[in-house]
Amino acid sequence: MSSSQTDSDNVADTPNQGGPNFRAPSHPHESCGNAGDMFMNFMDYVDDRAMVMFTRDQTARMHGALQGPRSSIRNSKGLAAPIAPAPTSSAKMIAAAIFGAKGQDGAKVFDGVTWVDSD
Repeated sequence: MSSSQTDSDNVADTPNQGGPNFRAPSHPHESCGNAGDMFMNFMDYVDDRAMVMFTRDQTARMHGALQGPRSSIRNSKGLAAPIAPAPTSSAKMIAAAIFGAKGQDGAKVFDGVTWVDSD
């Protein structure tokens, strides 16, 4: 880590720090003679359990990114609920093997919606 306070993330309300933080440091974690790194914000590299906040200026920066160069994320298929694939014949065969062979009394197969008697 650097011992300089000259590196900046260009966010006015976050103090400079000597470099990124990792894992879950304890506060105050001083990296360059500062009053303590602000490692608990979402824009550092700590474990999820240690991230608890955005500063006001980081919030503005995130809104700006999501309304500008990253605006296409709102149309991402990753935001849609997953759709279960239609069952294949192999799925029906597995179900028949578990719940009885085709033609046996009480044998069931999954038709993609519910369990039904096998033919």
